[in-house]
Amino acid sequence: MKKISILVVAPYPEFGELAVDIAKAYPQINVYVAPGIYQNAIEYTQIYPSKKFDCIISRSFTADLLRETSITPVIDVELSFFDAYRTIQIASSIGQKFAVLSTPPVIEVYRQLAELLHIDLNLYTFHNVSQVEGLLKKIKRSGYNYVIAGLVAEEIAPRVDIKTIRIASTRDSIEAAVKKSLEIYNYIERAGNTSDIFLSFIDYSKDGVIIYNDSEKMVYVNIAIRNENMFAPARKLEQYIQYLREENEMRIIKRIDQFYWEIDGRKIEHEDTFFYAFHLRKLYSYAQSKKE
Repeated sequence: MKKISILVVAPYPEFGELAVDIAKAYPQINVYVAPGIYQNAIEYTQIYPSKKFDCIISRSFTADLLRETSITPVIDVELSFFDAYRTIQIASSIGQKFAVLSTPPVIEVYRQLAELLHIDLNLYTFHNVSQVEGLLKKIKRSGYNYVIAGLVAEEIAPRVDIKTIRIASTRDSIEAAVKKSLEIYNYIERAGNTSDIFLSFIDYSKDGVIIYNDSEKMVYVNIAIRNENMFAPARKLEQYIQYLREENEMRIIKRIDQFYWEIDGRKIEHEDTFFYAFHLRKLYSYAQSKKE
């Protein structure tokens, strides 16, 4: 039986250790652990051949960046209510004012949890790593000595003289990502003709192919998306996912930036899960159309 190779990009040592321990219960997988967050995680993963791993597991912005640079499906370890509640308990036990700083999806979990618990939380959102230091300074000026945050904030916090409580992923959250990796792998294996010839044709096609899951996260991009400067226009395909949910398929020609593109989209159902696949082909430049 072919073993499924999963690369776990671990933001801190305990994350990788949990993943390795979880893998012991799944004899069909081999887990490899690479340390790192954000850009250094990308540099680490790029030393491996592009087809070495069947899936990559990471979390937060690191997972988003890996999706942009890897042709391998990337699975995000999502924050659960229990993960968030645990950090609130730790912060509350300290007995000092605290804030929460993280990315939009994480902050949304804390917002919903605050509503459920009928508590007030001071939430700060960043959309880019470059914003973190400025927000930490703002939190400090607002009278907070503690902040619930991730690894990037944890590294910067000493410069701002503020203490952090780490947003850590629990065993259940990491195991959920492992199970999702198996689901994605099995889906790809069973979805039509998945021979090496077929996969090579898709991987090395000059046209772009991109697949989103039902949470609107990319689970596959082919080499053309990464190497032919297609990624920027490909990211704009997310706006059509809602249309595919309702209409199942689409075909349009649209100007994106300086080029016209032919876009084919299709909703695919497998075992009660929906995926949204797009085929992106560059037609001609806007300048050419003006001349004609």
